[in-house]
Amino acid sequence: ERLGDGNDRIGRAFELLYDRHGSAAFSLAYRMVGNRGAAEDIVQEAFLSIWRSGAHFDSARGSVRSWTLGVVRNRSIDALRRQSGKAPKLDFDDDAVTATLAVVIHRGFFAPPSAR
Repeated sequence: ERLGDGNDRIGRAFELLYDRHGSAAFSLAYRMVGNRGAAEDIVQEAFLSIWRSGAHFDSARGSVRSWTLGVVRNRSIDALRRQSGKAPKLDFDDDAVTATLAVVIHRGFFAPPSAR
């Protein structure tokens, strides 16, 4: 079945899809990312993707529910990957680093044990 054609029948079918599977979609996304706001965004992105792409559902490959939750799962994984790629920005004070390094060197922390 093709979604996203824009006629009333398709719109009602999409509404029914969301009504039946939206709650399970949110539950899955929330369990995966652990954040309510992020889970809501993921579900919205997933259903918009289904709508906009005119995605094809093939009943021979599984149920509508498993297909929909598969889209949500993939979006959740994408969100987790984006999140994990964000390392905290470290702000080093060059003078403090230089002073600390001077103390470490002065105390001989880098010298072999026999030279300490």
